[in-house]
Amino acid sequence: ILSRLSQVNCGYNTFQYIKQFLTDRQSYIRLQDTEHGPYQLGTRGTPQGAVLSPLLFNMAMMKLPTLLCEVPGVQHALYADDITLWATHGSVGEIEANLQQAASIVDGYARRCGLECSPNKSEFVHIRPNPKCTTKIVLSLLSGPIPEHEEIRVLGLFIHRNRKIDTTLKKLRKVGDQVGRMVRRVSKKRGGLRCKDALRLANAFVTSRILYSAPYLHLRKCDENALEVILRKIYKRALDLPIATSNQRLLGLGMTNSFRELREAHLNNQYLRLSKIPAGSRLLTRLHITYTTQQEQRVSLPEAWRFALQVRPLPNNMTKDAHDGRRLARAEAISEQYGARPGVFYTDAAGPHHGGWYTAVVIHQNTPVQGLTFRAPNITFAEEVAITLAAADPASRVIITDSREACRNLEQGRIPDRAFQILHRCEYQGFPTRRTIIWAPAHAGIEGNEVADATARALNHRASPLPPADSVPDFNPAITFREICLLYQNSHGRYPPPCKGLKKAEERWLLRLYTNTVMCPALLKHFNSAFSGECPHCGEVFADTYHMVWACPANPNFSPHPHPTREDWEAALLGCSTLQDQRALVK
Repeated sequence: ILSRLSQVNCGYNTFQYIKQFLTDRQSYIRLQDTEHGPYQLGTRGTPQGAVLSPLLFNMAMMKLPTLLCEVPGVQHALYADDITLWATHGSVGEIEANLQQAASIVDGYARRCGLECSPNKSEFVHIRPNPKCTTKIVLSLLSGPIPEHEEIRVLGLFIHRNRKIDTTLKKLRKVGDQVGRMVRRVSKKRGGLRCKDALRLANAFVTSRILYSAPYLHLRKCDENALEVILRKIYKRALDLPIATSNQRLLGLGMTNSFRELREAHLNNQYLRLSKIPAGSRLLTRLHITYTTQQEQRVSLPEAWRFALQVRPLPNNMTKDAHDGRRLARAEAISEQYGARPGVFYTDAAGPHHGGWYTAVVIHQNTPVQGLTFRAPNITFAEEVAITLAAADPASRVIITDSREACRNLEQGRIPDRAFQILHRCEYQGFPTRRTIIWAPAHAGIEGNEVADATARALNHRASPLPPADSVPDFNPAITFREICLLYQNSHGRYPPPCKGLKKAEERWLLRLYTNTVMCPALLKHFNSAFSGECPHCGEVFADTYHMVWACPANPNFSPHPHPTREDWEAALLGCSTLQDQRALVK
C-alpha cells in the first residue's frame, strides 16, 4: 500500500499520516469483563470498518484495471475488496476463456499483494438467452473452482440468471413492513411524528432502498406494480391513512410520487451527474445512453478563478406558481440588501433567435455595461457567459442571476469554452478579487433583474414582445432529483397542502377529509353490524362523509346549507388554502 501511495505524489504529510495509520497497530481482546493485550498486529490486517480502508485497498489494486483492460470482451468494476467481472460478447467458449483469463489475473495480482481470493466468497451467474439453453461455463481459481449460483449479489444488487427480481421484492416488502410498524409506533393521532416528518422517514428507509437497485433491473409490468404497492403502503402509513384509501386521492394530496416518477428522477439525476465528468461520459457512451448535456462541451474554470467565484447556496422550494410566496420574499430581501448599489451586477440572457443566437447582458446600477451576441446550445450556456462577462469587470463584487443551472455549473467548476476565454483574457494583478454569485427569482419585481431582461431582449430587435408576467416560462428546468419529484407532485396535486400552524389532530382530520376516509356510518357498517349506515341525526340511508360534514340538515355541529351539492363540497375542499379555512373545515 505504501509503495503504491508513494507513486501518486500524495505529499509528505498525507504519506506520513497513512504510514502511522498502518504501522504499529495494536489490538485488545476482551472476554466478558477481562481485557487482554495489547497485541502487535505487524504488517498484515488493515483495520476493517475504518474510513480509510476502502481507499487504501483501492491504492493496492490501482494497477489491476490496466491488466484487466488487456483481456478482450471483459468488463470490470472494483470497489474496495469486491471485484466484479462480466462478459457479454462472443460465443460461450470465448466468454469462458476470457473470464477465466481475467479471474487468473485477479488471483495472481492479489497473491503478489499478499492477498488471496476466497473461493467460498467467489461466485458467478450465467444469464442464458432463453430457458431452453443448457450451455455451461466452468471457472476456477488456484484455490479451487468458482461455484455457479442461480443468483448473485453485487454491492447489494441481486442478479438472477432468469433476470427475476423476486429476492429484491421480498426484501423490499420486508423493509416496508418494518418501517411501517416503526412509523406507527412513533406517530399517534394527537401527537408524535407529524405527517411531513413521517414521509421523510419513509423516503429515507424505503424509497432510497427501492431506488438503489430497482431502476437498473429488468422490470416486468407486474414488478412495477408490486413496487408501486410497497410505496403506496408506506405512504399511507406515514400519512396515517387507511390502507384502502383511494390511490387517486392519495396522489391528489401532492405529497407523494409514484415509482415511475421516482425512477425517472433518479435516472435523470444519475445521467446528469455522470455527464459532467469525462469518466462518466465514457460510461454513458459505452452503455449507449444518450443524454442532452453530453453535447455541451465544457472546460474547467481557470485556476486563478476557481476560488474567486463563490456561489451562494441555492434555496429549495422555489418553483414558480407552487412557491410564489417564497420567491417574492427572496426577491424583496435581495432588493433591500443589494438593490442598485455600486459593485452589484445583474446578468441575463435572451434567445434563441434564428439558428441558436443568444444575447447576454450585464447591468450595473440599472445601466447596461456589457453585451454580447453569440451562438450557444441552450439558454444555460448564455447565462453562464453573462455571469463571466460580469466577473471580468474589475468593479464587480456581487453578481445576481436568475439561472439556477448556471449557478450549479459554476459551483462545480465546469463552464463553456466561450466563458473560459472571457475569464482567461481578463486582466488582473496577482489573483482576481472574490466575486459572490447569488441566484434571484426571475420576474419577481427585482429592478436590476427586470432591467437586465428588458435590455437583453432590446439588444436583439428580432425578439418578440415580452408576454405578461404570469405567462413567462420558467427557464430553470427541473433536472435534479428533488426538482423533478416536486414538479410531479405539483402536477397531480389537487388539494391545498396542510398549512403551517395546524395541530397534529387537525392535520390528520384534514387529510382524511381530502381522501374521503373519515369513519362515517356508511363505512362503519362494514366493520360492525351494529351500525346500519344511516345518519343518526336525520335518518339518511347512506350517511357518507359528504352527508355527515356538509349536507345533513339536522347535524347540530354546523349550520345547515340551504342547497348542498357534492360539487360545492368538493369546491370547499379545493379552496381551503388558508390556515383559517382549514381549521374551520376540520372543526
